Amino acid sequence: RGFTSRSAYDQANASVAISRASIRTATAQVNQARIVVDKARVDLGRTNIIAPIDGVVASILVREGQTVNAVQNSPTVVRLANMNTMTVKAQISEADVVKVSPGASVYFTILGDPEKKYYGTLRTIEPAPENAGDLLTAPANAAIYYNALFDVPNPDGRLRSSMTAQVNVVLGQAKGVLTAPAAALGK
Repeated sequence: RGFTSRSAYDQANASVAISRASIRTATAQVNQARIVVDKARVDLGRTNIIAPIDGVVASILVREGQTVNAVQNSPTVVRLANMNTMTVKAQISEADVVKVSPGASVYFTILGDPEKKYYGTLRTIEPAPENAGDLLTAPANAAIYYNALFDVPNPDGRLRSSMTAQVNVVLGQAKGVLTAPAAALGK
């Protein structure tokens, strides 16, 4: 009707067109975000974390929200431990390892309860020291230890992973023998 200039009218028309285009762009972005969320839901539905054993969570290696890459290999998310039977790894020096063999009786105590003895049977002695790869660069007088493995039941759950133990290997024993006080033997 001629109340405003033609340029003001054209400017207002352009602003309306720009606003409508911005609304369409925002709507498309919202739709795209919905698609991304739906795809993430589908991917999450396909995600399975499977534990190879029943057990107690001994440590959590991946925190909630942390990104893991499973393209080349499966990442370790948590460490599980079967605490019903504990495998004890005892280090035996190279001087003593030749005296010990699988089947030998063993017992150990822990720092928290040195009066209680836990008994087992030596299952195996590993054929090489744990640090075999480091022996080439180790000093000549470095001690060498071999791992001896044995299992003990842990029904009450008192034993925990990585506890310090004082391990004893029984090399010989005698039962039902006659004993006499040392004083009776004389000098």
